[in-house]
Amino acid sequence: MVGTIEQALDMKRRPQMDELTDIDRKHIGTFIRIEIPLTDIYKLRKVADMLRGMASEIDTRTRRTDLSIKDILVGLKFELALRASRIRSIFPEVFKRRFYSHGSQDYCDTTDSAESDT
Repeated sequence: MVGTIEQALDMKRRPQMDELTDIDRKHIGTFIRIEIPLTDIYKLRKVADMLRGMASEIDTRTRRTDLSIKDILVGLKFELALRASRIRSIFPEVFKRRFYSHGSQDYCDTTDSAESDT
């Protein structure tokens, strides 16, 4: 019986997805992409530590009942984007990017030079 009361109180305190407006949903997005190159096993060990920390962070933040769902998701989006950036910095040789400037527009070319010739 105690378990059911605790579960009912937990559900009452848990933020609902309905709290998000359409603008919030568009701002937060639906996913974060994290790419992990399989090129160096020693660098993958660093990534493994990050992923363990990321899993713990996701679990901790999603269990918080004192924050709104928007605050939780925005915080997670920032944290996950930061971790993805750190993973890219571990593998600089894989994530090469060349930036070009044409007039008022800047763009990033991530293609290989052989592919761009065609």
